[in-house]
Amino acid sequence: MSIWQFISKWFLKNAWPQIQQLLKRAIGEIIGWLIKRLKKIFDDFDRKKEEKAKARAEEYDRKAKETDSEKEAEENRIRAEVWRQVAEELRQVNEEKDKIIKDLEAELKQKAEEIVEGKKVEDVFAAEKGTIELLPGKFLALPQSDEKD
Repeated sequence: MSIWQFISKWFLKNAWPQIQQLLKRAIGEIIGWLIKRLKKIFDDFDRKKEEKAKARAEEYDRKAKETDSEKEAEENRIRAEVWRQVAEELRQVNEEKDKIIKDLEAELKQKAEEIVEGKKVEDVFAAEKGTIELLPGKFLALPQSDEKD
């Protein structure tokens, strides 16, 4: 058995399973960080719209109370109600978005685990070719052993 074959077998048995676990954890953490960051960006933007709609409703409620004209008061109450409905719809959309993002995160993590588990050492470590694939399509030739099996 050549030294290369010995190293390959050892790597496949001992190192590769550990590398797969490390990759799964690392990819899961990256996905979690990315989703958290995107959620914060969307939340900040969406919550501001929701708060703005609530503020508009309060503004029209205040105007309705301050006016002496019953017609103007009624118009402002109607506007306030419309803005409350807008705020409620935005709240519901935000809840739906949160659920979609949570489901997407779980789906991404599951897919990443499946991809990592599906990778064989040969996908990275091409022992029969005497090379290691450093980058997609870029191989590094390994030293050849003069030993015979």
